[in-house]
Amino acid sequence: MTPNESRALARSRVPLFVNALMHLAQLIPLSVVSWGRSTERNRVVGGKLNSLHLVWLAVDVVCDRAEDKGTLVYYARAFGLQAEDEGDVVHLELDLGGLSPFGS
Repeated sequence: MTPNESRALARSRVPLFVNALMHLAQLIPLSVVSWGRSTERNRVVGGKLNSLHLVWLAVDVVCDRAEDKGTLVYYARAFGLQAEDEGDVVHLELDLGGLSPFGS
């Protein structure tokens, strides 16, 4: 699969990602603080070169109540997302099952 084909396939999953986020937001009061990023913004914030923020398949969120972070991570994983508590934010991304939108 070419990089462009991989990227197109990954981007076709954005609606699934948005749907999962909407379900999470109905369960747990949260705010998105970072979603899609340009390459430059990703560099400035120290993002990975292959960050899914670059293809709109990753978000960083904060919970209205800090005590909800563990519950958010639990439900995010149940909805098929990868979830990591990074301290100040919870990073959520669509589990692409090994597919890389960057062609590698």
